Amino acid sequence: MRASVFLATLILVLSAPAGAETLVRLESPDLQDLQAVGIELPRGAEIRVNAVGLREAGIQIWPFRSDDDDGDDDWMRAFAWILDAETRRPVWRLSSRESSRVSGHVREGGDTRHLDAGRYEVYYYAGYGWATERDLDTERVGFWESLFSDRRDLDDIRDDLADCYVTVESPDLRRSDVSFFEVDGSLPDALLQLNRAGNSVFMKKGFALDRPAGLRVYANIELADRDDYPADYGWIVRAETREVVWQPRRSSGRFGGGGEKNRRVDDEIELEAGRYIVYFGTDDTHAFPEFNVGPPHDPFNWGISLLPGEGFVAGSLTTFDAVDPEPLLALDETGDDANRQQAFVLKRAGKLRVHSLGEYIDREKLFVDQGWIVNADSGDTVWSMTGRNTIGAGGADKNRMFDGVVDLDAGAYVVYYATDGSHAYRGFNRATPFEPAAWGVTLRPGPGFDRGDFELLDEAALEKRGGYLVRLVGVGDDERVRQEFTLDRPMSVRIRAVGEGTRGSMHDYGFIVEAETDRVVWEMHYGDTSHAGGDPKNRESREEIRLEAGSYRAIYVTDGSHAFGDWNAAAPRDPLAWGITIRPSSDL
Repeated sequence: MRASVFLATLILVLSAPAGAETLVRLESPDLQDLQAVGIELPRGAEIRVNAVGLREAGIQIWPFRSDDDDGDDDWMRAFAWILDAETRRPVWRLSSRESSRVSGHVREGGDTRHLDAGRYEVYYYAGYGWATERDLDTERVGFWESLFSDRRDLDDIRDDLADCYVTVESPDLRRSDVSFFEVDGSLPDALLQLNRAGNSVFMKKGFALDRPAGLRVYANIELADRDDYPADYGWIVRAETREVVWQPRRSSGRFGGGGEKNRRVDDEIELEAGRYIVYFGTDDTHAFPEFNVGPPHDPFNWGISLLPGEGFVAGSLTTFDAVDPEPLLALDETGDDANRQQAFVLKRAGKLRVHSLGEYIDREKLFVDQGWIVNADSGDTVWSMTGRNTIGAGGADKNRMFDGVVDLDAGAYVVYYATDGSHAYRGFNRATPFEPAAWGVTLRPGPGFDRGDFELLDEAALEKRGGYLVRLVGVGDDERVRQEFTLDRPMSVRIRAVGEGTRGSMHDYGFIVEAETDRVVWEMHYGDTSHAGGDPKNRESREEIRLEAGSYRAIYVTDGSHAFGDWNAAAPRDPLAWGITIRPSSDL
């Protein structure tokens, strides 16, 4: 069943204790239903709350959460709470610890307390166990549900939900004394809000400060305890440089209520005058209103909001639409087992904005899906994705993103993107990133960049510009490839070879022989190589040698495993260079 949000109207009455009047009643929720109504008290009053909810059955394996004063347990599947609309903190909630069993899964609880004058939001949520939307359309609840609790018919669950409710009563106030409002997550002092974020959305908004300012960042995000990066979250960058000036830290977030992966972040930051962009993204599960575990205390503010901070001057912040310029080059929507490249030339030095999403294996500290840029004249890597220059891309913890400005000199370059055999566009094996179609690498103009200074190069133009004497690259398993070249005069040449070597010996390697005599004039030796990135057996040789006039043959040999397109361990940082290239030194 599809989750829904029910903006509650007042349901009066049934019976109430003598002298008390029912102000709010929310009742009979459906599965994965979120109901909410706002109530404004004109003065302080005694409030009596009573609620009936459902608790997960079975043996409790995990302890109750109690990491701060908002500690809830994660075992109530249908429950109610009241939120202070100003502080965004709960003033009451139905929990399994503070309720008593009525029968089966059904529990009842309540309280009487004094509430000050102000605005409050009353919520009721019903979700059941680990059941997904797909599970709820089947005859029985899902596997995990049945493993940890009673296996129950959906009709039985709905029968129990029909008896669930929350009432708010007061002996001090009549219904005519209070006013009601629609709950939509609006914060009266907010300068900018990206909230009510549903599944698979990516939102952004620009803002400009005409002077230094203190800002308050308020966000509700999804962060599992085992992950380094949130699955749903927001961040702020400088519009021109793409420098990240704020992102949530695990130490700054606190438990947000409901399911234990809900986190609430409330930070104070100082920003200089300038232009900024705030982002918020979600993956394809657990967002407003379709939470797959209990929602946070402030579900309508699943997202990010900016509010005035210390010393903020009214009117100093203005907003604008953040629109990305058209790409200069895009290798995006990249699927499994891909090796893509595109050459380009810069007529003048300039700044390019590089945006790249890839897959990072934290335990090995390397990317298995990644983008990089190589200087076509020197063969040097001028930019690549690293663990340090990327941030979480949303969804699975291994989704990482680079979004920054790269300074490049005039010259020719090749941008590459490579993936392994799993977790890529249209085939993600874990939660998708915020921008699944951006899986790859995209170049856009950076600050002050003139599009007229950028030109794409095809393979033929790259070969001609590069001045290669030999280019044998992208070599696979069990190959022996060769290319002859002739020098009409003595010449110094530069050799780059990338191959496989272990324990002092090379298994995939290149060498050069005289064409007439087969005499070896150069060979790739393990002792002359350096680590080429990825697995330690990936080796690279860069040498300059002098050759006499005459004809030569470059040869590259691979064994039956670990070569381009079929790596049995982590690929090198430049997988397409697996092979050998030779160029005159004067052309470098």
